[in-house]
Parts: sequence; C-alpha cells; structure tokens
Amino acid sequence: MTFGHNIHLRLLTVICLSLLSCKSKAISEGRLNTTVLPVSSYLKAIAAYESTGEKTSVQFPQLQVYTPSGTLLYSSSDTMENVGLLQDIQERIKTMKQRPTATNLSQIVDQIPDFKTRKREIIDGDKVIILSVFLDGCKGCSIQEEALTNSRHQLLAAG
Repeated sequence: MTFGHNIHLRLLTVICLSLLSCKSKAISEGRLNTTVLPVSSYLKAIAAYESTGEKTSVQFPQLQVYTPSGTLLYSSSDTMENVGLLQDIQERIKTMKQRPTATNLSQIVDQIPDFKTRKREIIDGDKVIILSVFLDGCKGCSIQEEALTNSRHQLLAAG
C-alpha cells in the first residue's frame, strides 16, 4: 500500500428504526458527514481505539452500520456483500444483531478531527449510522461508493 493515498470517510445518518422510538418526525431527513484523511492519520486513529497490542489489518472498502447510540450492527470489507446490504438495508437492518463488545462509534468519532467537532450531531440522533471508508484508486471501493451514492437519496429520505 502506498501511504500517499487518502482515506475517505462518510458518515450517513439515515434510518429511524421502528424498534427504537423515533424522537422526532422533524428529523426525518438524514445527514451526510464526509472527511478525507491521509492513510497515516487513519491508521493512527485505528491504533488509538484498537489498542489490543496485536497487529491490526485494514482492508478496503469498509462498511459499518451502527445504532443511533453508536453500537455496531454490521461490519464488512466485502464489496459485493456491502453493495447488497446497501440495496436492501431497510429490510436487512431488522435482523441485525448488536455487537456491544465491538468498538463504539463514539470512540471512532473521537479520533477523526472533522467528525469529533460534530460528535453530538452524529451520535445523539435517532437514526442508524452508516460509515463508509474507502481508499483513493481502489476499484472495490468505487463500486461500494457507487452503491452508496445510488442508495443515498432513498436512505436519506427514510424516516
């Protein structure tokens, strides 16, 4: 991997889960937060919240889905699996199980300067959060991002 590449992170707050009591119909539109980081900064951020002492492996693209409070529901670096999820997320999210022992989104947001300043806005909502992480020049990443772009209008309008 060449460390001259940039990492793109997109946080999309999108779906009000019917399992959770949605706080406000006034917040029916989702939000998109995007930032770009050098690979080295992204790897430092990962190291900061994954301090297991073991070697960390990072694959791209990554797609993670979190509850409104930041608990992980889904995480994968399989492009086609992620594309399938994005195309059918409103149905598939109903069967996802929370992973309370995984790193909470709050810890991740704390390590990303552009997101940390909007932490309250990102996590204190009533919508599911999708985190898409992709690398410049990565074919699988561009396929996932195209799927996210194609699903974005539908996802942001879901509420």
